[in-house]
Amino acid sequence: MYWDLFIVLMIVAVFAIVITAFAVSDAAHAKKAKGQGAWAGRNGWRFQEKRPELAAYFTGTPFVEGGNAKYVVSGAHRGHRAMQYEYSYVVVGGGGQTTTTQPHLYRVTALETPVPTPVLEVREGGVGDVIREIFGSRGLELDDEPFDTAFRVTTTDEDFARAVLTADVRAWLLGLHAGSRFPFRFTGDHVICWETTAVGPEPDLAPADFLADLFERLPSGVWDRARRT
Repeated sequence: MYWDLFIVLMIVAVFAIVITAFAVSDAAHAKKAKGQGAWAGRNGWRFQEKRPELAAYFTGTPFVEGGNAKYVVSGAHRGHRAMQYEYSYVVVGGGGQTTTTQPHLYRVTALETPVPTPVLEVREGGVGDVIREIFGSRGLELDDEPFDTAFRVTTTDEDFARAVLTADVRAWLLGLHAGSRFPFRFTGDHVICWETTAVGPEPDLAPADFLADLFERLPSGVWDRARRT
């Protein structure tokens, strides 16, 4: 009798925990959607709660098959078309009768480029790290020891990479403190950067400023070179 009562109480407790978790999740979702939408309205941007097609628009880190894109804001920022959204996916693991789920959340920021470009990715880590190929990309060293030690560069077009990563751009990247520089990738008609964090109740334009600052340091010939590739 007591055992049966214990089981019933356990079931009720688990049910209450699940209901509470869903309620908290719904409240957090509503807060994000309301805050992002209000910010977009005040600043002349557009807010879209979900954009399923955007989940597979970009490739490479941090994107995987089966991800989701939501809380999307888009608009003009410092003369560029900009976009920011939350990208997420869940990894299911475990064995036997135990199953675990591990959510992964990223804040992705993108600026449109004037023309489509080859792939160029720059991340902290340096050439000693393992290079993961992206559509035929390969690791590149720039004969700049401080930069080559601090960053890892992969590209599908070495000439384009060298045109972007001028001495001025390399010095600027090296001079930024860790909290104000982001991994970035030129890919198709955008340059993107990403962070391992969820979006908040309002957009954070620091990554967009980082990409805009990068644009302002590029020589005009970069886009002509991209057109010829």
